[in-house]
Amino acid sequence: FRQFENVLYDDTLWRDPVNGYRHYLDTVDFADYFVLNVLTRNGDGLLLSMFPWKGDDDKLRMGPAWDYNWSAYYISGGPTGSLLHRSDQLWYARLFADPDFMQLYIDRWWALRRGPMSNASMASIIDQQAADITPQKSLLNGMPSTIEWSRRLQQMKTWLSQRADWIDGNYLRPPVFNQDGGDVPDGFAVVITGSSGTIYVSSDGTDPRAPGGAVSSSARTYAGPLPLHAQTFLQARTRSGSSWSGLTAAVFSTPQDLSKLALTEIMYHPAASGNWTSDD
Repeated sequence: FRQFENVLYDDTLWRDPVNGYRHYLDTVDFADYFVLNVLTRNGDGLLLSMFPWKGDDDKLRMGPAWDYNWSAYYISGGPTGSLLHRSDQLWYARLFADPDFMQLYIDRWWALRRGPMSNASMASIIDQQAADITPQKSLLNGMPSTIEWSRRLQQMKTWLSQRADWIDGNYLRPPVFNQDGGDVPDGFAVVITGSSGTIYVSSDGTDPRAPGGAVSSSARTYAGPLPLHAQTFLQARTRSGSSWSGLTAAVFSTPQDLSKLALTEIMYHPAASGNWTSDD
């Protein structure tokens, strides 16, 4: 902890890509943990019931995610407000002062919203857990009626979706490809759409956003459909002012041209037995 904090609060060293705070901390883990606290506006979040721990790689992590009985939903708080809930606690104030950690957090938010934290996925998780609990067990544990049980389940779904939608509205949405990668015919044209701002795209494996927030030297402004004639890894972001959207990335695979493939040599090396020798 002392080594980590000495680096984190060293204004000269802290953002160094090799010896800075990332050497001691799993940034994705810290971002994801914060996402869960923001989504729920957890009353205990970053104040109580948290256990930072160190893995075999000597990286500091946050978790496990638990103790959400004092989230805003349960205390009838509205779904809006407190965009960076408790960002002044623990090490997060310093982390969010780093524009690259802030961007990572935004990227993780959108990545999770595409999958396990989409409105449909969150509702599905609630349904699965409710089916496991069953209405009968809810009555045994103090629920006044099965009707009230159903009402509260729907209330939770509505609150979480409204909360997540509100958070979405505070950030630039990632651009959208007309196809999410995969096999495409030769010459397939990738069309990219996005919210207000300029879309930047790269195909050399580098992020269109350079560390610190500038436009990467390898990125180019999207000006129209991109025809593909080989396997291509596309990454795109929208930029408005100094703000960047989350990252959209996909691998597109076109058919391989095998017309120039030639058989030039046959390697034959049977096991050494009988009349064969190892040199035959």
